[in-house]
Amino acid sequence: MDAWKEASNSTSPSIIVIPRGTWSLSQVKLIGNKAPLELQVQGTVQTNPKTCQLPNKDGEWITINYVNYFTLCGGGVFDGQGQEAWKQNDCHKNRNCAKLPMNLSFNFINNSIIRDVTTKDSKNFHVNCISSHNVTFLRFTISAPGDSPNTDGIHLGRDTMINVIDSVIQTGDDCVSIGDETKEVRIQNGPVTYDITKYGAKPGADISQALMDAWKEASNSTSPSTIVIPRGTWSLSQVKLIGNKAPLELQVQGTVQANPKTGRDTMINVIDSVIKTGDDCVSIGDETKVVRIQNVTCGPGHGISVGSLGGVKTWPSAPAQLTVSDLHFEDLIMDNVSSPIIIDQEYCPHNLCKKDRPSSIKITNVSIKNVRGTTNSAEAVTLICSSLKPCENVEVGDVDLTYNGNQGPITTKCSNVKPKFVGKQNPPVCATTAKSA
Repeated sequence: MDAWKEASNSTSPSIIVIPRGTWSLSQVKLIGNKAPLELQVQGTVQTNPKTCQLPNKDGEWITINYVNYFTLCGGGVFDGQGQEAWKQNDCHKNRNCAKLPMNLSFNFINNSIIRDVTTKDSKNFHVNCISSHNVTFLRFTISAPGDSPNTDGIHLGRDTMINVIDSVIQTGDDCVSIGDETKEVRIQNGPVTYDITKYGAKPGADISQALMDAWKEASNSTSPSTIVIPRGTWSLSQVKLIGNKAPLELQVQGTVQANPKTGRDTMINVIDSVIKTGDDCVSIGDETKVVRIQNVTCGPGHGISVGSLGGVKTWPSAPAQLTVSDLHFEDLIMDNVSSPIIIDQEYCPHNLCKKDRPSSIKITNVSIKNVRGTTNSAEAVTLICSSLKPCENVEVGDVDLTYNGNQGPITTKCSNVKPKFVGKQNPPVCATTAKSA
């Protein structure tokens, strides 16, 4: 519950892991999330075989309520240890029989997927899914003896758009029981695949139209779909892909020649990625807010920039009155890059801009933490902010960069910014200041 509390309050995608092994779990109710959340069960989770030992006799074993974009996965097992409870189950002849807990209870969950896990030997129903929308059970396994009483596999009620795909349900009662006010239920083997070559795509040619045609068909499907870009090298000029009705996977097996760029976005996360290119790892344009870049390896081009990640760059004299805010760079590895960390509001490539007025773009709420690696430029950290609108709330923590060149000592350059420092900085950041705010 402590891990769930912390992960569910995060505004960036989170993963909770139950590692391999056998684990005991008495009873738990998990509620709510703010960003996509994955519960990855790799081991076997067991409940107490004695129902009387549960803290809440009227509750289910594991209850998950009010989540959106939730994934339960990992290849693990939920073991309800129901053998003893089945012997005491006399509900077929006793209306006042003791209530038995279900293994998994999902209530008010939306846009979620339960995949590659097993529930076995539940004392009652294995799963109920109530008042939920757009939920997929994929490669889901349910197992209990054929004579286990009242062990329905999946019970649905007041749901819409429920998919049970490519799953194995072997239990003592109904495989899937469908209750009142349930609509759009699909039970089938395997997702539908849309290969772009079937829509006219050819290696070396622009695949934009083929990809859009495949997307149009797949996105209108109410069952899980997979769009495949096969192995090979493909050219993509520009494409905008919008909306989907069911889980949709875009499987890129080949190389697509394109250069992504972000702008006017909110809540963008780049996590656990490797970006090796000749220029900025990520470029961040105007009106972009709440960006988190975490555990990214960058190089051999530039590092972090705003206006251009590897840094933030804005042109002087630009008439725009804009804000770039809430940028968080964490756990980054620089691999022989030039200009690892840049905020440059005097950016003027090839002298193609006027410098008669400072930049009118406001940069605020920036954190740079745990950046390490190597640089091929002596100026490792550049924080050059606008004299008209100085940077605010900039935090720099734990920077450790080594210079590989021979153009003098490693340096940093700062102006119109007063960073807050946390941990150690190598080299010392803003040890000398060009001009103060």
